Amino acid sequence: LHSFALDQCSAGHYCPEGTIEVVSCPAGFYCPEGAVNPEPCPAASPGNYRSCPEGSSTPAFTTCPAGFFCTGGSAEAVQCPAGF
Repeated sequence: LHSFALDQCSAGHYCPEGTIEVVSCPAGFYCPEGAVNPEPCPAASPGNYRSCPEGSSTPAFTTCPAGFFCTGGSAEAVQCPAGF
């Protein structure tokens, strides 16, 4: 936690209303500049997985690599079983 001035909260952080705290955005969420609360990382479409590590300012989506599968809403790629 850090203090901030002039009600400015940088991207990748949120500043709870009524406080002077700057909090790093937790994993699974993203925090655009000026956020009061972290936003949940949205679900990815099939064939992609979402990535919102700690300190994310925007949600990120990554295409599932060859040899892996990603269902809709996946937060990680899962390796295909042998033979698939």
